[in-house]
Amino acid sequence: MKVLSFDIGGTKIAAAVIGEQGQFFSEKKIATPIQSWPEARQALVELGKGILAEHPEIKACGISSAGPLHAASGRLLFPTNMMAWGEVDLTRELQTEFGIPVQLENDAAAAVIGEHWLGEFKNSSSLLMITLGTGLGVGLMVDHELSRGGRGFHPEGGHLLLQLGDDSALCACGNFGCAEAYLAGSHFLRRARLRFQDPGLTPETLIEKAKTQDPLAMELFENYSLRLAQFIFNYMMLSYPYAVVLGGSFAQSSAYFLPRTFSHLDRFLEKRPSDWMPKISVSQLNNAGLLGAAKLAFKQLGQPSQIK
Repeated sequence: MKVLSFDIGGTKIAAAVIGEQGQFFSEKKIATPIQSWPEARQALVELGKGILAEHPEIKACGISSAGPLHAASGRLLFPTNMMAWGEVDLTRELQTEFGIPVQLENDAAAAVIGEHWLGEFKNSSSLLMITLGTGLGVGLMVDHELSRGGRGFHPEGGHLLLQLGDDSALCACGNFGCAEAYLAGSHFLRRARLRFQDPGLTPETLIEKAKTQDPLAMELFENYSLRLAQFIFNYMMLSYPYAVVLGGSFAQSSAYFLPRTFSHLDRFLEKRPSDWMPKISVSQLNNAGLLGAAKLAFKQLGQPSQIK
């Protein structure tokens, strides 16, 4: 049994054919047409139909997407990094085009489902996933159940305010001081370019500066460590996760911020029970979001799932 899986982000759209054990049979990526839903719709349809033509045995599709969105009704609701798309009845539109059931899920929720299925802490009863990419996503599993907010909406943890009124931290949602404005890889690079007064600064150059202990680069990563620790601590006080997994492209730079993140968390937790500190690691999965979306597609086909 195989399913079609999509992962829609502010930078790229990935599509894959995935088997029951999480094996990838094919994967394709395209740039996300963030300024036009009709253009994005055409790209999704062409990508999906091309894959379905190659794999006619596929009978279900799962989609992981950046939010805000409403998973149960399959609607995108002015997603933060694709704001120009507006409100989109994504599931209905793609089901009509593909002729198979389609299930939509928040990207961080899909990622935590993927980690719970096949990751380092698979089947962990309490698991927090933080995706650090173009945006900042948060997925939370409590007692093997995906945690949602009221009215069926997925919590937009990236828009918790870490420092209200910080005019250096403009978020794509329009507010200042959101966690995403500090912790998303795209925003970190923007802030680094401002500090270095170099609009052409690349992620690779910034990492090279950190490797040579450049004072300004180290200051930027130290501030990042503090903000990440603050963000994790806030979620710890709400959900007490056993483990925290970092995903997304920026998580690959964890050597420059994760050790100090642990130090800050130790300080924040100094008066708390010693076993409250969660295990924290970087995801080792190829694409947890694609895997989580695939898991949802298999569930549509009647495959048993531990996730409620």
